[in-house]
Amino acid sequence: MGGMTPQTPRDFKDAAFGHTARIGAALGNATRVEIMDVLLQGERSVESLAQQVAASVANTSRHLQILAAAGMVTRRAEGTTLYYRVADDVSGGGGAGADAYRGPRRPHRGLLRGGGRGAGDLLRGVRRAGGGR
Repeated sequence: MGGMTPQTPRDFKDAAFGHTARIGAALGNATRVEIMDVLLQGERSVESLAQQVAASVANTSRHLQILAAAGMVTRRAEGTTLYYRVADDVSGGGGAGADAYRGPRRPHRGLLRGGGRGAGDLLRGVRRAGGGR
């Protein structure tokens, strides 16, 4: 399907369920869940994240690549430093129309927020239950 917009309901379902599975896989690692928890508090550099989750910069960078591939985080470069943050459509900051389907790369917008329970809400709930930071 590549970068094409789904043409049939089956194509849409395949894209949506495939992306939801990628999100599940991305959050299927405790370190990545902790990284998301830290990023919900605000943008961080790879080095800062590595220190906060007690992992090497190389491992943290790999975890961030996986989260980025699932559309969970975005990054920006400032000089040679990369900064990551939770993607707007995951944290709820997507603005008008963020729940609308916008192509196969991110069909999860509405799925993650079903009933107002987005990934950000889920991670905040995990944080509260575990007595997080």
